[in-house]
Amino acid sequence: MSKIDVLKQIKKSESEAKISLEKAKEESTSIVSKARVNSSDIVQKSILDAQKKSREILESAKSSATKKADKVSKEGEKQINKITESGEKNRKSAIDIVLNNF
Repeated sequence: MSKIDVLKQIKKSESEAKISLEKAKEESTSIVSKARVNSSDIVQKSILDAQKKSREILESAKSSATKKADKVSKEGEKQINKITESGEKNRKSAIDIVLNNF
């Protein structure tokens, strides 16, 4: 093989290496770009999932609090009714006591 042939072969190899390097750079850029898009999608989905879970937790807590408030309200109404009934039963004797003490 002559010097010219060797130089041509070297030049050809360098050219092929340059093309391979450019393709590798393009592929790596594409991979990075896709990874960024994918990570952005993952973050967005995570945010939406977290918001949905938060709404579910809040709705559950609200429902539970409403049930407890209703229960307490009913118990309070029962207590008020008992006090009112007791007061009505004792009204006559209370009036008699007050009148007798005058």
